Amino acid sequence: MVSEATVDFIQRIIRLPLSLDDIDHIRCIVDNNPKVPSRIKAIIEEDGKDPGPCMAEMGKTLETFGADFLVIACNTVHYYDAVQQAVNIPFNNMIDLMSYHVKTAIIACTELSALDSLLPINTVDVA
Repeated sequence: MVSEATVDFIQRIIRLPLSLDDIDHIRCIVDNNPKVPSRIKAIIEEDGKDPGPCMAEMGKTLETFGADFLVIACNTVHYYDAVQQAVNIPFNNMIDLMSYHVKTAIIACTELSALDSLLPINTVDVA
C-alpha cells in the first residue's frame, strides 16, 4: 500500500524528541506495497478483489521481519479483520482505539459515527 498517511506517520516518529543520536531512533519496518487490491473498489464500488488476504500476508511478513506490533496509518485497512487475525503480535486498530477512547471519555455515548477517507460515515457500537 502506498499511503501518504504512512509517510506522515514515519515523519512524526522521526521527529519525536527521544533521540540525541541516530542510534536512538525507533526502528521502523515499512511494507510500502502498491500491489494491494483497491480498497475503494472492494468497499465502495463492491466489485473489486478483496484486499484482506494480501494485507494479512503483509502483516505476517512484518511479523517475520521482527516487528513487535503493527501500526497501520491507512484508515481503510482497519475496516478489515484479516490483518489482525493473521498475526500473533499486537495490532493497533484505529476503530477499537477510537471506541475505547469514546467509552472512557464520554460515558453516555452508545453509538459513534466518524468520517474517514473512503466511507462517508462509519458507525460503530461502543456500548
